[in-house]
Amino acid sequence: MSDDKILYDPRGHRLIDIPSCIKTKSFVVIDLDYICFKVAAVLEEKSVQIYGITETDGDNYLIGTYKNRTEYKKSEEYIEDYIVKDCQELKKDYKSSMTFLLRKFIEDIKKATKSEEVVLAAGGNTNFRDRLPSPQKYKGNRDNVLKPLALKECKEYAANTYITVRGEDEEADDIISMFQYRSYYDKIYKIVVATPDKDSLQVQGYLYNPESTKGMASNFTELIEGLGEVSLIEKSKRSKLKFKGRKALYSQILHGDPTDNYDPSYLYKKLIGSTVKAPTLSDIKVYELLKDCTTDKECWQIIHNQYYEWYGDVTSWVDWEGKEHKGTYLDILQIYLNYAHMRRWNKDQINVKEVLKNLGILNDRS
Repeated sequence: MSDDKILYDPRGHRLIDIPSCIKTKSFVVIDLDYICFKVAAVLEEKSVQIYGITETDGDNYLIGTYKNRTEYKKSEEYIEDYIVKDCQELKKDYKSSMTFLLRKFIEDIKKATKSEEVVLAAGGNTNFRDRLPSPQKYKGNRDNVLKPLALKECKEYAANTYITVRGEDEEADDIISMFQYRSYYDKIYKIVVATPDKDSLQVQGYLYNPESTKGMASNFTELIEGLGEVSLIEKSKRSKLKFKGRKALYSQILHGDPTDNYDPSYLYKKLIGSTVKAPTLSDIKVYELLKDCTTDKECWQIIHNQYYEWYGDVTSWVDWEGKEHKGTYLDILQIYLNYAHMRRWNKDQINVKEVLKNLGILNDRS
């Protein structure tokens, strides 16, 4: 490997390699899962079929077919006890549409980021987060979610058509973050990552969000760096937390991520017998906790204090598979940090105890 492709960050960690088949100095890294899901979703027709049950023999009979559950609930046929079945059917011309839409989507991102080449980021066959001893199953809320019928085919086509970097025991977001982190330090290559995932807001580097309200035509690439900030925006008559920089990571350690099915206060609510599903720390509360912090130490002190308040007396807990684990509030904090933290280089992991000791929050005996 040539010298210009061996790069280390300021602390001596080797950054992700540039694919050897890249021929130019400018490329965009796109989340393969994201673009393929977007494309595959429009290649099919969806509907819901409504079934009733006969009182005599218990057999199902078709009541009707509707575009979606909303249309059915507004209909005169709506009865809460009827059986609702989701239906999917691929469009007749889906293959040609798939190749056209995928290429167009990628070319639009390439043009918007002013990049010369494209790299796709894909997750590995396994993900270390699935094995964390957590009381919640990582992304367990997606187990019964219908996936587009052509999703697998779309992924295979994309991976065989474009340069693809696949992770090992990690998800596509980690690969995206590694390239994003490299983009910050690399003076040879112009790298931009393209993803709408909020996890990328915690990693320093150059980010393009195809879903941004600024629009794809705006060519808006944002530089993420430093401690960052938190703010509140009004969305659907609710205050929604917005963040970037390291405060994005700190926000998710406190609040969790409902999309990925982890809530740091989940175990606490079980211990006190609460049935409330929402995170104990609301968007507004997290904002109030972090908004005035001007240093990482202040942020970590808040995180430490919150987990100690929740789990200071805990010595063991049961994970989502029913296995018992021994540990303290710091071990529980480590679990949720591992969920939220996106890797910056291969096998990157932040050690909670080391960070807290280095910042003077814990003493050497802790």
